[in-house]
Amino acid sequence: MLQADENNQKPTVTDLNQLDIAILLEKQILVLGKLRNGTPEEKVQAQKEAEELQEAIRGHVNSAAFVEARKRLGLPAETDPNSISFLEKEE
Repeated sequence: MLQADENNQKPTVTDLNQLDIAILLEKQILVLGKLRNGTPEEKVQAQKEAEELQEAIRGHVNSAAFVEARKRLGLPAETDPNSISFLEKEE
């Protein structure tokens, strides 16, 4: 069950059906994999794709869903939702 965030707003997705959501998530997984493990050329392309996907997702998902996702992924609450730095490999 989804939990409400601090403003009592429930995580919601609007104007997408389950298939659309599954496709966006699958694309996001592939793009994040390229960002983490790709060649330098793939990383540049993946960064562009990640930005496009992020805009598409933000148009359909409210902020409470991002808060809930951070909780479920175990990311700190102060994690910047616009940053994907947590994907960077530790050397």
